[in-house]
Amino acid sequence: NHTNHMSTLICGKTRGVAPDCELYNLYPSVGYNTTNIADGFMKCVDFCIERGIRVINDSVGFNGETCLANYRAAYKKAYDNNIIIVSALGNSDKGQNKVADENLWMLTGNSLNIGACEKDGSHRSDTCIGRSIMFNNYGFTGLQTWNPNGKYNATTGKTSAATGLTTGCIALLLCQDPTLTVRQIYHILKDNAIQHTDYIQGEWNQYYGWGRINVPVLSNIKVKSDEECRLLDSEIEIVNTDVVIFNGKKRIILQPNAEGEYDVNVNDIIYISPIITPVEKDLYLSESITSNDNMLHYSNNYINTFNCYKSGKCEITIIFKGISLQKKCIFNISE
Repeated sequence: NHTNHMSTLICGKTRGVAPDCELYNLYPSVGYNTTNIADGFMKCVDFCIERGIRVINDSVGFNGETCLANYRAAYKKAYDNNIIIVSALGNSDKGQNKVADENLWMLTGNSLNIGACEKDGSHRSDTCIGRSIMFNNYGFTGLQTWNPNGKYNATTGKTSAATGLTTGCIALLLCQDPTLTVRQIYHILKDNAIQHTDYIQGEWNQYYGWGRINVPVLSNIKVKSDEECRLLDSEIEIVNTDVVIFNGKKRIILQPNAEGEYDVNVNDIIYISPIITPVEKDLYLSESITSNDNMLHYSNNYINTFNCYKSGKCEITIIFKGISLQKKCIFNISE
């Protein structure tokens, strides 16, 4: 079944990625009642905390905001206990849809959202795209799996296979160095990922994230300290999206002016995003943003989005939880 397929990709007896690791098969719920799954997933997290388990492979997934709070709470609890969650990014929406903003609950500081790629590294059509994707891994149909009970051989694929392989890769890193933090593991994967030939190596994109997982031998690379990673992750990308020009829409990257401020126009829409370089997102970023509401109106429909209401100078303050970081962004709004 699905669980055995994923398990053998992680550390099956014969073909597993990390055969020296100890594996537990946990099934959150019978059937796809999303409320039961969220409650069951919290029990799975508790099980992992009690036994010191470092990595969770999450190939469950569901659409929309159903049981959002409960599932987010489970991710947050795992984060508080230094447990990494590897999440399949084909299960939050169907096909090549952009992952809706309401599904960004997955983006806590300890979650890695994984898409799937074919043998040639190209994007699979059943993988979601958008700001949530961090990496991809092999998920082509036909990956060999093995039942731990020895009863049958089988094949699997898609994002569930990609997360299984990725979880095994992270376990392999922890076998090399059990002291690695979540943040260090993210940067090891980011620095060594292989980008598809259609995109620039070392740059993020909405189809592949930072690229395909490629696990190095740690003795051959310089591993950044947790503090170095922390400083890198404090960078904030400011993106202006859905700017209406001649009844059309386009995406532009805002560049600060000489004063380090951002020039925008009335009716522009400002999106504030640290998602491409994920800081410790133990809460929605929108829960820690304040602004001058005389100039900017916060959008109730899109997370971290503000509409420029009238001209003037305004300030957005972003406070991140879990790290001592506060960032202020000044905007000059003109007619």
